[in-house]
Amino acid sequence: MMFVIEILGEPDSHGNERVIERRTHTGPTITEALRTARANLRTPPSSAYSFSMRADGKEVGRWQRGGDGNKAAVLADIEAAKSRSRTEDEE
Repeated sequence: MMFVIEILGEPDSHGNERVIERRTHTGPTITEALRTARANLRTPPSSAYSFSMRADGKEVGRWQRGGDGNKAAVLADIEAAKSRSRTEDEE
């Protein structure tokens, strides 16, 4: 599957997030794509605040930058993505 990852800046007072960068990513399932995205996002732009992963125009995962400032913490989001997309994940 092909995924688009949007690297987002901190939201403004209205909750709008600026897209800093878009990257493509592939993975056999949503879970695996979220896992490997973490490895690929170890050095996001310093202004990155959160990340959104989409497949076929639908958001399948969202997470914030990890507390250590160097990694995207996606592992906690995997279960949430699974529960939202069980049928897609099993394909």
